[in-house]
Formats: sequence, C-alpha cells, structure tokens
Amino acid sequence: IERFEHFVQHREDRPLWQEGTQRIVIGAIKKWIVADWLLQWWIKPWDPTVLVAQVDTIGFLELWFLLIVFFLQLYFDFSGYCDLAIGTCLLFGLRIAENFSWPLLASNVSDFWKRWHISLSNWCQRYVYLPVLGLTRNPYIAIGSTFVVMGVWHAQAWQWLCWGLWHALGL
Repeated sequence: IERFEHFVQHREDRPLWQEGTQRIVIGAIKKWIVADWLLQWWIKPWDPTVLVAQVDTIGFLELWFLLIVFFLQLYFDFSGYCDLAIGTCLLFGLRIAENFSWPLLASNVSDFWKRWHISLSNWCQRYVYLPVLGLTRNPYIAIGSTFVVMGVWHAQAWQWLCWGLWHALGL
C-alpha cells in the first residue's frame, strides 16, 4: 500500500540494477525455497481444516510446533513477495517503503505492529485511527475501529473480524 506522494518523492534518476536484483534473489529464496518448499514440507501432512477438527488428538508440543511453522510459512511467503515487489520497483528506479522490520523480534504487540505489514499499518493509522480519534477523542474506539478495518481488509468474514478485535484487545 503506497501513496502517490511517496512514489514521487522517492523516485531515483536511474534504475538500481544491483540493489534490485539482490532484493529479488532474496525474495525468491524466502518465497520459493523457504516458504513454498522447506516449510511447506513440514506442514504438508496437516491441512488446517483437518488440524482444527483433530486439535484434541494432537500433543501440546506438536501443536505449538505446527503453529510456529504455519506462522513462519506465512511470514516468509509474505516477506518474500514484498522483497520481490521492492526489488522489481528498484529495477525501474522506484524506491517503495519497506513492509517488514524484523517483526519476530518485537517486544510486545504494539512493537509488532510497527514492524509487521508496515504499509497497511501506516495507511490505517493515517486514514482510520487518526480520524476516529479526532472524532471520538477515545483511543480505545480508534484502535478497535482500526483493527476491524484491518481484519475486513484481509477478508469479509467473521474470522477476520474476530482477528481484528483480538489484536485491538492486545493493544
């Protein structure tokens, strides 16, 4: 999610071939080797719908292991795509914003959301959180509204609405 002003302000005079190619290679490794091959191999026997149906038959440590691997697969998949997009833009002389800043090293939920999907977080802060805060003067309503929008942005389903409310409560 990039605003037009950012494209104009961060346009380079020339393509950045070396930096762009390096970023594309890193993104390809994250996406196709780590996420789609290595981590997929670990979780391939576990269809998420089957996992939910059989959650009471899975051991505690095995369940935590699978949850961590599912999360890492999601992270490397999404982070790899972002690297591919950033690298491709660099080939055309456009420098777009970073979307991840080591979110796995975050110290709390607030810090996590400053590091994970930065472009969506910044967009929601500017166009949802600040206007709602200005109207209501209530940061709890503003945070709740922001994360409901983030959840619905992912998919219009009750699971994503619950996801948004869960993260709002965490903050």
